[in-house]
Amino acid sequence: MEQLTSEDVQKRVIGNPKPIFIFFYSNESESSLENLADAEKWVSEFPNVLFFKADITDSGDQLRKNYSVSEVPATLLIVSGNSTGLFSNANGFSEQDMVDIKQTIIDYAP
Repeated sequence: MEQLTSEDVQKRVIGNPKPIFIFFYSNESESSLENLADAEKWVSEFPNVLFFKADITDSGDQLRKNYSVSEVPATLLIVSGNSTGLFSNANGFSEQDMVDIKQTIIDYAP
């Protein structure tokens, strides 16, 4: 999973025809880093999806503002430039969160 910065959004996300999964996390949060490890396991399951991770430790980060991320960890799937929904995982990934996110990926990224 590659790191995504505010500067990367324009060239790597906007207008990209591939489905994009962004995992927002904080490097200051142990639970956030644990959830990042869980999310990284999904990369091999969906080879047609671009996976990015975005550290938004700095509350003023442009990525946090652009995608209205109020809590981390959170996940976002973007297809054809449109968000399919932001999943907040502030309390960790529940089994249902994992099912919902994977189903969204399957629905939008066959």
